[in-house]
Amino acid sequence: MHMDKLIYKGVICKLATYRIKGENRPALFYIDAPDEQTMLDAGFGEIHYGLWVKILTDEEYEEIKSRLMKRHINYHPEKYFP
Repeated sequence: MHMDKLIYKGVICKLATYRIKGENRPALFYIDAPDEQTMLDAGFGEIHYGLWVKILTDEEYEEIKSRLMKRHINYHPEKYFP
């Protein structure tokens, strides 16, 4: 699994996939935030004990993908999110 570290609404997280109802969805996995409220305001939820994730909408994913593509010239999202 490929993971890119980024800051999303003040939260340090990693972009990866999370399987929901048989489908891989782009998601952000929490690493750190200045405080709990920042993490909650960014939309992260505890999907399993101790695992905080934000499942991305298509629009959110496109925005993040665009930011990553600017940062990494050789970033190929189709390789990780078919």
